[in-house]
Amino acid sequence: MVDAQTIGVLVTATSVTVAAIYYASTLGEARKSRHMQLLLQNISILQNEDSYKRYVTLMNNEWKDYDDFEKKYGSDNNPDNYAMRSSMWTWYNNLGYMVSKKFISAEEVFELQGEGTLWAW
Repeated sequence: MVDAQTIGVLVTATSVTVAAIYYASTLGEARKSRHMQLLLQNISILQNEDSYKRYVTLMNNEWKDYDDFEKKYGSDNNPDNYAMRSSMWTWYNNLGYMVSKKFISAEEVFELQGEGTLWAW
């Protein structure tokens, strides 16, 4: 016959096991949620009308050589283009950093952002 102390130990052990499984499950879901939040926050930066205009402007800049580029788009001659270009490159650089540190995957960036990121690089 099983005594009360043995039953108490079994109940305690079962409770601890269930709590550990629940905690691990909750922790995994929280990690997935934070991951998705990070990804969507960063991708959403380019998901508005102004960002699309900046992207098109950036991609349509044309120059023959470095001197031509500096005359048209250099920070001394065109601070607005410099600011736009720097903010876009910084965003892409940060996105690349997150991929390199495995916070997000290149596949996720591609699936959510499409070829635009590849063209910008």
